[in-house]
Amino acid sequence: MSPGAAEDFVYGLQRLADPETKSNSVYLITDCCAILNAGKVAAGELPVSELGVYAPDYLTLVIRLEQPCPYLNALFSMPSFSPCSREFFASCGGNYATSPETLLSCGPYTLDRYEPLPTQIHFTKNPYYYHADRISLSGVNLQVIENSQQAIMCYEAGLLDIAYISGELAEIAEGDSHLNRFSTATIFKIDLNLQTHPQLTNRNIRLGMAKSIDRETIVKKVLRMGYAPLARVNPAGYYFESDGQDFAKDQSLYDEYMKYDPEKAAEYWEKGKNELGVDKVSIQMCYKADITNVAEALKAEMENHLPGLKITLTPLPSKELLRRLWGKTDYDILLSGWSADYTDPTSLYQPYLSLPGSNGYSNSHFDEVYNNTAVCKKEERNGLLHEAEDILMQDVALIPLYSVETNVLIRDGVSGFHGQHERGIRTGSGQPESRDFKTLCLTEICRGRGCLSDTSHPSCADRAVYLRAQI
Repeated sequence: MSPGAAEDFVYGLQRLADPETKSNSVYLITDCCAILNAGKVAAGELPVSELGVYAPDYLTLVIRLEQPCPYLNALFSMPSFSPCSREFFASCGGNYATSPETLLSCGPYTLDRYEPLPTQIHFTKNPYYYHADRISLSGVNLQVIENSQQAIMCYEAGLLDIAYISGELAEIAEGDSHLNRFSTATIFKIDLNLQTHPQLTNRNIRLGMAKSIDRETIVKKVLRMGYAPLARVNPAGYYFESDGQDFAKDQSLYDEYMKYDPEKAAEYWEKGKNELGVDKVSIQMCYKADITNVAEALKAEMENHLPGLKITLTPLPSKELLRRLWGKTDYDILLSGWSADYTDPTSLYQPYLSLPGSNGYSNSHFDEVYNNTAVCKKEERNGLLHEAEDILMQDVALIPLYSVETNVLIRDGVSGFHGQHERGIRTGSGQPESRDFKTLCLTEICRGRGCLSDTSHPSCADRAVYLRAQI
């Protein structure tokens, strides 16, 4: 058993940047934290040896950035930044991370059994982990089962201690003292192409659209459980300031621009049409087909409250939707979701920078404030993060709609449970005292994110994963 070394982190990052790896997470080091030369290495213009990472000795890792990155620690907690032994990787040939024998671990658990999904994966406590004495669970069993109804049945039968639920199942559980809601880092919004649509450049037109949408009704009657109305860029419970305060606790902060008000919406709309000298406005709305119900509801509300508005609905596959969004062309307004990559408001602000490939919005003042969040003093940063959101909301650069929540049934005796980008908001009788568990069982919805390595994880979108942990 060989301990992890700084050189393993160097090689792991070089693999991430290497164009031969074809990682879809390379933007984390080219854009999010801008490691020196990462962009040129990823483009094949420089060899991986020129990436700004090196190990001067066995236990020291040096990372050179092209610009400051206040959230670097949050990024390095992501799977894409995991270490990788160069020697071990080479010894696996083309089979790295496809079996217990071809995966090297340095975390709290090691993989000792892996069968192709949807069968079983088993992890065992790693005795060499530096905090092994703090790990109380001796093993973890994962089993993938596609029928989410079975998860509820297992929970009710006492076979599961934690169960993710949504939709009708969450509605049935409403009022249960064990039901918990966790906020996530995923928001849904309308992006407006201010570069190609002449009417959308008018702020009053955008204000009319923003205030004509009844978010509460869409969440309660169209989406049902698992979502929360959103009237600002940041969802509640996502990011906490240095003093522990929820950055976006006040979801009414931008009511002046976003609160549902049909009369005010019509007033802004008419003012905008008069300024433009038009009686009618035609807009194409692009979206993924799986949220057609939301698109239809938005179309109905906006056309009902805004005289002369005609919205054409255009469902698109994911790749085409992204092509249009990042190309800043071929769309007027775009209904889509966005998930933050790291726990910092800048992850939600980044699409609105005046950069090639960003959304169809440009504001030099916003760019300046955003860039200052990386170089300012620590005590000034929260103020700049709020100022950046102020600019986006005042400009109506986007129209926030709703955020995604996770509904989880948690049996008495389980405490401290949370997932990636999740913050607990217990709606039941309060967090119970912790007690020892012989067996801990839970469900997880795996959406295809990396869990074994940054590039070779199994694809398991929309499957319910049942996890049993044993002590």
